[in-house]
Amino acid sequence: MSRAILKIIKGGQYVGPSLAEKMVLQLSQPGKVPHEGLSNREFEVLCWIASGQTVTEIAAKLSLSNKTISLDKMDMRTNAE
Repeated sequence: MSRAILKIIKGGQYVGPSLAEKMVLQLSQPGKVPHEGLSNREFEVLCWIASGQTVTEIAAKLSLSNKTISLDKMDMRTNAE
């Protein structure tokens, strides 16, 4: 089993290297954080993703296509990011 899965099973949190790098870059650059550029609905979707819901579940809830539910504005490709 991967270290990430084992850590989460034990109740911890895991941040992958690519996300950690993005976080460090954001913290080192003053100004807007990525989520500030989102609309209220986009921020709501981001919160649902952060709570563990899948893009498919969110799209069904909002009667939208999976492609509409996207984090492109925040330069993210996966829910984990």
